[in-house]
Amino acid sequence: MLYSQSPTAWLLACDATVTYSSPHVLHEDSNCRLLFAGYNDYTINVWDVLKGSRVSILFGHENRVSTLRVSPDGTAFCSGSWDHTLRTWASFLKTIN
Repeated sequence: MLYSQSPTAWLLACDATVTYSSPHVLHEDSNCRLLFAGYNDYTINVWDVLKGSRVSILFGHENRVSTLRVSPDGTAFCSGSWDHTLRTWASFLKTIN
């Protein structure tokens, strides 16, 4: 993934370009279908890259989301925050995959 100073990210492995609104961190899944964006408002937005639409907004952290990683098999992802917590989101992905 490449970033620019404008609100654009290029998902090179996915051959896609995504425009976003000031997330603190971005991470895509291995299938190039979902983009996870962690924000300073403590939320995680999940975007469907192919449709260009938001799938969900996830709440749970009490400070800015600073890291996101999707499991290699795409069945779960983890988020880390400045609130000193690491959250695993497994059941959520089962509902949209």
